[in-house]
Amino acid sequence: MIENVVIVEAVRSAVGRAHKGTLAQTRPDELAGQVIAAGNLIKATDATLARYKNVQAAFAGGYTYVLKTNGEEHLLYNGPSPAYAGLNPQHPSSLVYAINVPQHAPILLGAMYIENGSTSGPQIGGGLTRWHSHLTVCQDYKPTIAAFRVQLRGTCNPATWHDQYTSQMLHVWVVPYPGGVFSDDLSEAATAEVLGCSVGTVKSATSRGLARLRELSNSPLNTATHPEGTRQ
Repeated sequence: MIENVVIVEAVRSAVGRAHKGTLAQTRPDELAGQVIAAGNLIKATDATLARYKNVQAAFAGGYTYVLKTNGEEHLLYNGPSPAYAGLNPQHPSSLVYAINVPQHAPILLGAMYIENGSTSGPQIGGGLTRWHSHLTVCQDYKPTIAAFRVQLRGTCNPATWHDQYTSQMLHVWVVPYPGGVFSDDLSEAATAEVLGCSVGTVKSATSRGLARLRELSNSPLNTATHPEGTRQ
């Protein structure tokens, strides 16, 4: 099943490059290598996430900084180990859960890898592994994702602030997801499609899920609404 998903992704990527007139620049052996590398990343990520099916295991593992998304919660590693930065399938930077789904425990949807500082994410899968980042501005003395008005942790001084981009990020979904296994679409509509429910259910579950996360972690959590997307 994993191999089939990656092959479909490869076809989509090839079509995209064809529209841009760059398909001829990718040799067949190079494309095959990208597909294999992308498949191996999916397998390694899936194997690691098996131990975090229970959200309490994620909190115990140091994933205690929460970003609120459109229907999902990103649990970011908040400890001292540098192993969680970059593309390390043994230690993903962030875990993504669908929280408070009606009559269901939190559902682990996938992982997100976050590069360190201004480092560019490795394109091991070529066009298949799509890294993205967001423009950050200073608004109301809080670092804020400009396109979505998402407040991040920390403070800033508008008088001295210089706009910047976030570190690059890469999603790897372990459930069927609109746009593919490496999609950066975290819209409420996409989440609703994954869970088989309405957008309204996703919206109401988001606020209830955040309260439930606080109870499970038994510690104060930073929160923000953080819809992921392409670089803006």
